[in-house]
Amino acid sequence: MKKNKATNSFRPFLESLEKREVMSVSMPSIGLAYVGLSHAPAAEVSYMANKFKAQTSEVEVSFLPFEFNPSNPFGNATKLVQETLPGAKGKLHMTVDLKWFVHNGSDRNYGPPAERAFEAAWAAKNPNAQQKQIQADFLVCVQKADLWVSQIRTWAANNGLQNKFGATFVPVLEDSFQSQTAYQTMVNAIKAQQNTDKVATTLRRSLVLGTNSPATSFRISGLSLELHGLWSEVKGKLRSGDTWSNDGTSYGIDDFVNDEKKAKQAGVSVLYWNLDMNGERGTRNTDTNWALRPIHVFSGSPASPNKAQLTLVLDVF
Repeated sequence: MKKNKATNSFRPFLESLEKREVMSVSMPSIGLAYVGLSHAPAAEVSYMANKFKAQTSEVEVSFLPFEFNPSNPFGNATKLVQETLPGAKGKLHMTVDLKWFVHNGSDRNYGPPAERAFEAAWAAKNPNAQQKQIQADFLVCVQKADLWVSQIRTWAANNGLQNKFGATFVPVLEDSFQSQTAYQTMVNAIKAQQNTDKVATTLRRSLVLGTNSPATSFRISGLSLELHGLWSEVKGKLRSGDTWSNDGTSYGIDDFVNDEKKAKQAGVSVLYWNLDMNGERGTRNTDTNWALRPIHVFSGSPASPNKAQLTLVLDVF
């Protein structure tokens, strides 16, 4: 993957675009950690678009496109943007989670060994052939996401909606990186790829915490932080401009809304999650069947309670 530095003629544009993106997420937003969005039924996407239109603040949706729908990773995201923005009172911010690893087990393709190999590839001063391939495969995802953002921005500009759309990339959802140097090298590679693609987005680090997590809680200059779990457990590690999600942690909706209000007061954006957003309850999920999981959040049997929960979550902002 070619990773050229930005040319002098492009750098002013890049800096201007980066400033605009940072401004677009300077106020806390509310939304969904809808990891399976790319595999959701079309009717669910339309339902969300209609709900989001009425919001006067910024709504954010984060998702894992390449795991849940590798053949069409951004089809539903495009539909959501194009059905939400016309007539929207506020803004829509799409957060692309570029990669994710299973936290437990010994799977060498998706589990902790794979993530250790991924981190080692970015830590290597002289990467070997396998490590170079790991880097190249990841940058292909960056390139595909860049192309999607570019296409959406062109569509939005052609329709006078360019100020209503924002984009963020999360390199690894819930990473367990231990080396700040390795993470910085990865970030530099993402930015170099975006320079080549003439696309700039905000970047955000998402790390997994817990007694069994090897992750180091470092911050990268210019990147905000995203933490998951109970608000009471993560609030001391977050600051204004960061993001909190209950992803992976079940919450009673009243308790979540109470904590959502606290996060908003702290200037922290909020992404609501429940198990349906990972795939249908009762389905036997494995480490490799993301694209086969039925996604029913606002359709089927979970529709009624999930729609009521979404209304409560959105009403806080």
